[in-house]
Formats: sequence, structure tokens, C-alpha cells
Amino acid sequence: MATQPTSPAKKGLRRFDPFLRANATQILLPISVVMATTGVMMFFRWFNQDVHRMHEWLGLGLVVAIVLHLLLNRMPLIYTVKQKRVGVFVAVVALVVVGFLVFQPPPKPNVGKLAAQALGHAPLKALPMTLNRSEADLNTQLQALGITPSDPNASVSDLAQQVHQPASWLLMELLSKH
Repeated sequence: MATQPTSPAKKGLRRFDPFLRANATQILLPISVVMATTGVMMFFRWFNQDVHRMHEWLGLGLVVAIVLHLLLNRMPLIYTVKQKRVGVFVAVVALVVVGFLVFQPPPKPNVGKLAAQALGHAPLKALPMTLNRSEADLNTQLQALGITPSDPNASVSDLAQQVHQPASWLLMELLSKH
């Protein structure tokens, strides 16, 4: 049986149908499995940053695959969207999304970040006791970093500005060289 030549009238999305038919679902299935797996891992906090990054990037791939799948199945999709019960499901999902956005608990404070900020604003004279170090040891380390502490009431932030660095950098230097 001979195939008919493609007419110039066959424009738009229809020219992608052979590609979509051959690939959309095949792309969608494995990405969906990985997304579901990494999503469960993230929900139960069984993940590291690599899993998180993989989930984000494959999420973008999933969006592309879903769009391809929807393009391939646009006629059944249009028929389905015209049904009244679809509106009910859309309304339920919209209410759930609004519920998550409106009724979410306030975020918990990051204790480590608050402690670092407090240390960054603490006077230099409080650091030896806080870091469990002698004042001479702390001054030696500061001088090795190119910082000359002249005022005992200067904060870590003030000292870090002497070498054009953020206070977090100086704190990490002081904590790591102990």
C-alpha cells in the first residue's frame, strides 16, 4: 500500500504528530517514575542535594513530555474538557492549592542562621568565651587573616570589613581553624 504524499495544507501541529506519536508517551513514562520516586524521597526527607536537583531538572523534562503528550492527544483532551464533571475536579484541585497556600504553618526559624547573625554582631571581647578559645589565640588567628583588632567592642562584621569579606566568611575561618 503506497503512502500518500504530504500536502502543503498539512500545517501546524499536525506535522509533528508522527514524532509525538512515536515518542511522547515513551518519554513521559520513565520521567514520571523517576519524579514519583524522588518526590517520595523528598517527602520523607530521604534525599540529598543531588536528588533534589535531579527532581527539579527532570520536572522540567516532565513538563515538556506532558506538553508533547497533550499535543498528541489534543482532540480527546478537548472532548474531555468540555464535560461538566471536569469543572468539579478543577474546582477541587483549585481549593486544595489555595488551602495549601493560605493555611500553611509559618516557617520555622533557622537556628543556625540566627546564631551566625548573633555571632556576627557580637563584640570581639565575647568571642574567646563563645568559641572556647584564648584571646591570644583568637588575635593570632585574626592577624594571620590580615585583620588587626584595635577595638574590643568591634563586631565580627566590623572586622570582616577590614578584609572586604562578609561576616559569615570570618566566622567560618575562626571556627574551622580551631
